[in-house]
Amino acid sequence: MATEMGAPGGAVPQEYSKAPLGRIGQAEEIASVAAFLASGSSSV
Repeated sequence: MATEMGAPGGAVPQEYSKAPLGRIGQAEEIASVAAFLASGSSSV
């Protein structure tokens, strides 16, 4: 995940291609998923 502490500069570019989107995740993307899973909307 790209954050100030875990900048993508330390990652190996070949590893990005293994990710489904071909890139690493952004903090905002992870936060929105976590918020959804913690909400009542996630349990149907």
